[in-house]
Amino acid sequence: MKKAIIITTILILLISVNCYALRDPLRPSGTTGQIQSLDHVIEKLLSWLWPLSAVIAILMILVGAYLMVVGGASPQQVSLGRKTVLFALIGFAIVTISKGIVSIVTTTVSQTPFLELLPTIITWVFGFLLATGVLMLIVAAYLFATAGGNPTQVGQARKILTYTLIGLAVALTTRGLLYIVISILGF
Repeated sequence: MKKAIIITTILILLISVNCYALRDPLRPSGTTGQIQSLDHVIEKLLSWLWPLSAVIAILMILVGAYLMVVGGASPQQVSLGRKTVLFALIGFAIVTISKGIVSIVTTTVSQTPFLELLPTIITWVFGFLLATGVLMLIVAAYLFATAGGNPTQVGQARKILTYTLIGLAVALTTRGLLYIVISILGF
């Protein structure tokens, strides 16, 4: 049964890759094969990668669900099924987010000079670091709450908390220093 699933998955992937190869997504319409620019190549690759990742995610979710249903008596099988579903969703989310980030960056960069764009970049990076820091604080709090006296889990939670607070302090300091340098240089 496992061989049938693996063979079916490989055949579906090969068929989808061949369909995209026949369509030639890297060649813009009306050109003779020359690459226009790096951002155009990245956009085309992501436009090809997104549907492929959707197919792979759906297949991996089905495999994970199959493992959870069939391995009902085995905790290892159920755990493996959950991890498979989780990693499939995370992978698809990463591809989807990267496609959005590339489109935002290419739209913004093509219309604005870099020096005028620098404060926007700083704000976006700082927002990302702040959101990551809050997420890690939640993870540390969860580990503290579920430790139940387990010293290794408490130690791990303290380590996460310490490094998160250090990272947030560095992010705040760096943002302040960047704005000072920008104001001194007159950008």
